[in-house]
Amino acid sequence: MKWVALVLILGGVSVGFGQGANHVTPRLEVAGVTYHNVRWGPVNQGKVVLLHSRGSAMVPVTSLPVEYQQWLAAKSTQPFAPPPTGRGTAPTPAWPPPPPSGKVRINGEWVEKSQLKELVGFVKFLAEATEDQQVMRGVILELAELRNPDRPIPANLVMRPGLWKPTGEQVLLKHYAHHGQLGDLIRVYGREDDAIKGVRAFVVGVEASR
Repeated sequence: MKWVALVLILGGVSVGFGQGANHVTPRLEVAGVTYHNVRWGPVNQGKVVLLHSRGSAMVPVTSLPVEYQQWLAAKSTQPFAPPPTGRGTAPTPAWPPPPPSGKVRINGEWVEKSQLKELVGFVKFLAEATEDQQVMRGVILELAELRNPDRPIPANLVMRPGLWKPTGEQVLLKHYAHHGQLGDLIRVYGREDDAIKGVRAFVVGVEASR
């Protein structure tokens, strides 16, 4: 995908996990994309293979919830093994407990979704800007609204792109990495930050996954 400078818009090492592939994570959300019945594959060059109900995906480890990043880091140095039976055997790190439901991790803390702004829209551009003498990369999101807001829609179908229409309003998701395609419909939760070049900007949180 093409990177677009915001100022212009507006002016191999492989690690296997053995028995880990047999563990199923019922639900995992990565960068706004939800995967179900996830089995964990190998890590290669900073990316992990996810085998899920709709196929497979390879995602950057850094895009995972923090708990799973830490778990994978631990497994990279101490692979899965049967429970220790001998005296003095080091215990295998436990699978991380599931994050709290209904919360989003933002700036290192878990926050209720109700305290954040829900943003639904279509990914328009990957953008970058200079902020405090550092390059900030993110996503330009065109906000969307339901075509028929009065129509009852089951929760598992609500994110179908055909049910939404673009509003024309664009916002910047700061430091947000999108690993799908331009034009994808995503839903994120964030806090509004200082506008950049007149464009509303949001710091996006990582949704708890189960």
